[in-house]
Amino acid sequence: MRLAVATKQGVHTVRWIEGERSGRILASGLESSNVTCATTIRSAAFAGTREGEIYVSDDRGTSWRQLDGFQIDGGVTALAGLPLSGGLLLAGTEPAGIHVSSDGGESWTRLAGFDELNQERWRGLGKRAPLIGTIACDSREPDRFYAGVKAGGAYRSDDGGASWRAIHDGLNNEIRQLAVDPHDSARIYAATAGGFYISPDRGVNWQPAEGEPGERYVTGLLTVAPAGRPGSVVVAMTAAGPPGTWHKGKGADVKVYRSADQGASLEEVGVVATRNAFTTAIVNPDNEDAAVVGTSHGSIYHVDRRDKEWHQVLYGLAPIRSIVPV
Repeated sequence: MRLAVATKQGVHTVRWIEGERSGRILASGLESSNVTCATTIRSAAFAGTREGEIYVSDDRGTSWRQLDGFQIDGGVTALAGLPLSGGLLLAGTEPAGIHVSSDGGESWTRLAGFDELNQERWRGLGKRAPLIGTIACDSREPDRFYAGVKAGGAYRSDDGGASWRAIHDGLNNEIRQLAVDPHDSARIYAATAGGFYISPDRGVNWQPAEGEPGERYVTGLLTVAPAGRPGSVVVAMTAAGPPGTWHKGKGADVKVYRSADQGASLEEVGVVATRNAFTTAIVNPDNEDAAVVGTSHGSIYHVDRRDKEWHQVLYGLAPIRSIVPV
C-alpha cells in the first residue's frame, strides 16, 4: 500500500504492507507548507494548503507542482474529486467558498450560487472565519454535491453547484465531514461535533446513530463498498469532545466504530492508546475489516476489527490532516 499523508508540515509518501511492523517514508514534499487536505482523481493526487495553494502529483506522491490557476486570499480547507465526470475537482476554502475545476485543476471557477446562501448562522471557530470543512460528491449523479460549513450547517446542490439548499435540520451546526453511501446514493452520513448522523433521503431528514456514536464528538468517517457483497461498510472516528475538554477525565478518549449495515448498528473497533490526540484521517487499505488511521499527534495506526488490535505503523510526523492512497 502506498499512501500520501498530508500534515501540518508538508506531505509524505508512505509505503506500508499489511503485516509489516512499520511503514517507510519514500518521499517528502511541501515541507514549508501547512497541508490541510488531500484527494485523488484517477492517477493524480492533489493537496491543499493553509496558505491558499493547491498542488498536484502525477507520480504517486514522489513530486508535487503548484497549480498556478488557483488564486485565493485565504486557505484551502477541503478537496473532493469525481473521476466519472471528466476529472471534476472541487475545493473548499476559508473564508467559506467553493471553487470547481473541470480540467484537472489548471483553471477554476468560484461557485457564485454558494455565496448567495444565507450566512447569518455561520460562525468561525475561535479566531478563524467560517470555512468549508468537507465536500462530498455523488458518484451516480455527477451534478450533485454536498458541502459542510464549520460551523454553519450542511448544504446540497443538484445542478452542478449553480444553486444550493440547506439540509441541516436536526444536525449539529459544526459539520466535520459528509459522505455519500457508495451503494445507495440517497443515503448520506454526517460526522458532527454532536454525533454521527444518517439521512436516507439526501439530507431532508436526519437521525442520530443509536447509542454512544450518536452522541460523541465525531472527527471523521469513511464509507467502503466491499466487492462481492451488497451493502456498505461505514467507519466513524470519535472523541469524547473537542480538544479544549481533553484535560478532563479520560482525555480525548478516542474510539472508532464500524458498521456493516449502512450505519444501522455500529460496533466499537477499539480505543487508540494515546491520551490527548484524536483521529484526523482514515483510509481503507483494501480490506473491509481494517482501517489505517492518522492522529493529531503525527502517528499512523492500523486496526483490524477482528482482533481490535491497534498497531503503530509510523510515528514522529507533524499533525496529520488527511491520508489518501496513491
